[in-house]
Amino acid sequence: MAILPRTLLTQPAAAAVGAVALFGFTIVGLAAHEQHERQQLRQQYSAPCLSVEKQLGAQQHWRELDYVRYASCFEDQGDSARVIEVASDGLTSFPHSQMLYNLKGYHAIELHEFDLAVQTLEQGLREVPEQTNGVMENNLAWAYLWVGQGDTDTARALYQASLTHGPASCETLHTGLFVEFETARNTSGVEQAEALRNFQSLRTRYQACENRDTQWSTTVETAGAAVLYEQTERLLGSTWDQRGQQMTMLAVATSLRSRHSGAPVGSLCQQALPLRDLRASCEDDVADALSAIRR
Repeated sequence: MAILPRTLLTQPAAAAVGAVALFGFTIVGLAAHEQHERQQLRQQYSAPCLSVEKQLGAQQHWRELDYVRYASCFEDQGDSARVIEVASDGLTSFPHSQMLYNLKGYHAIELHEFDLAVQTLEQGLREVPEQTNGVMENNLAWAYLWVGQGDTDTARALYQASLTHGPASCETLHTGLFVEFETARNTSGVEQAEALRNFQSLRTRYQACENRDTQWSTTVETAGAAVLYEQTERLLGSTWDQRGQQMTMLAVATSLRSRHSGAPVGSLCQQALPLRDLRASCEDDVADALSAIRR
């Protein structure tokens, strides 16, 4: 999954994070007529950002962190389009800003503008002299999966570089699972065996992440992982940890029922799986798990 770059600077109140995450993830894939509601929400929450803009004064005197502060205000309101706009403006004055590249790249992913995300993050890796965290590498690897980049060797190098900055990063471990699964199912022999070993190692490390919070984003992330667990079992032709896979999917269903009731399963699976051919399996698995907990 993509890493929200701002969490590395500050940790907003849990309730605020949950609200922003829920808004940000549930808008993806909605019908066009529902975009009107989003525009109204944007207008409703524009006042705080106007206040921030006024406090910062004339834009020609803004520092790098002033652009970050202004963009972060729109992030708090769930307005990814304005975050991208502000970060783009900031990069014209601060073309080597890691934070601005990360903000723009992350919110391009949020809007499913994956080509823009790839372009932004690739440029960021070229322009930022030294990466101080693993956000850019992870988010670029995740964006590659969505655009069907195909070069899993590059994606592997990216997520592994990200893990050197944060070995326990749940989002990066999750991204790695997808990269290794995609490698395994498109290779054979020694290369496939290596990818499967990597997958199982990442899976073990990721288990502690599956119930780490109650946010919608974590439910989405865990659903994607559960589908990969099942698909890898099929690829191996075994039931290496079938019970573990079932328990993970039941946790997803429990979260849907108790914390995010009414969220469409189709939307969940669309957001969870950059590998489009797995979405139907995801919907079936989630529906079965929901039925199981009702019984």
